[in-house]
Amino acid sequence: MSSVKVDEKCPFCLIVKDTIPSHKVHETEHTLAFLDIFPISEGHTQVIPKCQDLTSKHVDHVHFHVIPKPNEKEGLLLSEEVWKQKKPEKEELAATAEKMKAKI
Repeated sequence: MSSVKVDEKCPFCLIVKDTIPSHKVHETEHTLAFLDIFPISEGHTQVIPKCQDLTSKHVDHVHFHVIPKPNEKEGLLLSEEVWKQKKPEKEELAATAEKMKAKI
């Protein structure tokens, strides 16, 4: 990844370049998974792309949180209200999917 430009304001870029220390869980040519420094539960991991082209602003690019839920008290807690949200129409979902595909 030596050809990848580093955005000095992007903590993810600095983690990829080992400028900021991290606890790496898994690494491939294109992705890096490391433990979150403010974990919601033990094993809370962030997965990020290594491609600089996907980064443009301070952590304003795709990244995923993998949050283990070992029991009812640990992990991401969601209220029942989250599951009572309005179900979008098929057309709305299709439009959203097309917008997302266009960005990939």
